Amino acid sequence: MKLRTFLLLSILVFLCASCIKTRKSRCEELRDNIVGAWDVVSLYLEIRGDTIYYQSVSDLPGTKDVIFYEDGTGINYMIPLQGGVSFDWEFRCEDEFVDVYYDLPTPVGGGYPDNDKSFDVKKNEPYEQMWESVQIDQDSGFVYITTWKMER
Repeated sequence: MKLRTFLLLSILVFLCASCIKTRKSRCEELRDNIVGAWDVVSLYLEIRGDTIYYQSVSDLPGTKDVIFYEDGTGINYMIPLQGGVSFDWEFRCEDEFVDVYYDLPTPVGGGYPDNDKSFDVKKNEPYEQMWESVQIDQDSGFVYITTWKMER
């Protein structure tokens, strides 16, 4: 009788233990919030000295401008090349940055800030994100700020 009770309790404990879902870490949850397709409003500022030299806002309403895939790749349709531009991305949990590495040719003669960006994640929610990238040209001292406000 004791053996039967022991076996029954062991089976019951095993079944209950197998039903418990493993909880994702906070880092995995934040990364999972990023994966998917996003509508993006992009604000770009070029600052020279203490003056805003150039400003642009990019918004294509109703389109999925940027898609982040689970495998760390993605595609950006905001860059005006046919079919979008592919990229690799990585979420750095410790400081909540997203690094984006574009597969773009280097322009002849340069003249553009580095296309790869490290975005500081200001807001990370499943249906809304806000990221900011600040780049400083070491030669000229110009500052380039890119802000992405994203919604599903």
